[in-house]
Amino acid sequence: VVLVLDDLQWADAASLDLVKSLVTDPDNSSFLFVGSYRDNEVPADHPLQSFLSEAEKAEREFKSGGGGGDGGDSASGSSAAESGIGRVTRIPVGNLDLSAANTLVSESLRLTRRITRPLAELIHRKTHGNVLFFLQFLRSFRDEGILYYNAELRRWQWDLDRARTINPADNVAGLLADKIRGLPKESREV
Repeated sequence: VVLVLDDLQWADAASLDLVKSLVTDPDNSSFLFVGSYRDNEVPADHPLQSFLSEAEKAEREFKSGGGGGDGGDSASGSSAAESGIGRVTRIPVGNLDLSAANTLVSESLRLTRRITRPLAELIHRKTHGNVLFFLQFLRSFRDEGILYYNAELRRWQWDLDRARTINPADNVAGLLADKIRGLPKESREV
């Protein structure tokens, strides 16, 4: 079983305790937990910091043989696998660099990186490589007809001069708010 939870920076202590009980349950030997959070939104006193510290401490103790016995082999001790404690791996995800941004555009549009580089450079400059902002900005180009599929040439094209005149919202929330304002009134009222 795989449990994926996004935005753990919004989790409360009770929710994290539930996750902790799942992660450390020895009967859940085939359980994988993947959590994501914005580290810049998790202060030192946030319950998630405590959760992560406890999980990493438990992992270190079992790796060093301090799992409550003589190296984890006695009846009173347990191994990491028996305890339900697995590996804790942190994978920091930052903004896209220009090369990754160009690869994203190139693969999305199924064009060579050489062809997509000017478009990727422009979007990267306007979004500073923020992945969500980058993708939303690319979609907004499509929605506004700046990026369009040319059926005759059977490939994507764009109007780079027009794209240069578009100023992004101040942040991702502003861009998404603009998209929501563009929805029909019935959809906005839901």
